[in-house]
Amino acid sequence: MIFWRVKPLDQILATAEKKSLKRQLGPIQLTLLGIGAVIGTGIFVLTAEAAQKAGPGMMVSFVIGLRLYLLLRRDGRTDRMDRRLGAGA
Repeated sequence: MIFWRVKPLDQILATAEKKSLKRQLGPIQLTLLGIGAVIGTGIFVLTAEAAQKAGPGMMVSFVIGLRLYLLLRRDGRTDRMDRRLGAGA
């Protein structure tokens, strides 16, 4: 398993001494990363506010939405896999 692999300490220290890390992210990538972080935080905070106001009803709607998503995803996959149904031309 990949989780049980261990890198030897000597190899870690040798890599650190090389200072082989380079700056690869430019200003556009950093800006997009910041925008994504702000949007993600906003979604998290708004979900918490909705949970306070709606209570258990929000969790029920999440479960219903998840079930609908899985149902529609399953139906789409069967249409794509079976060419006789006329999908996936």
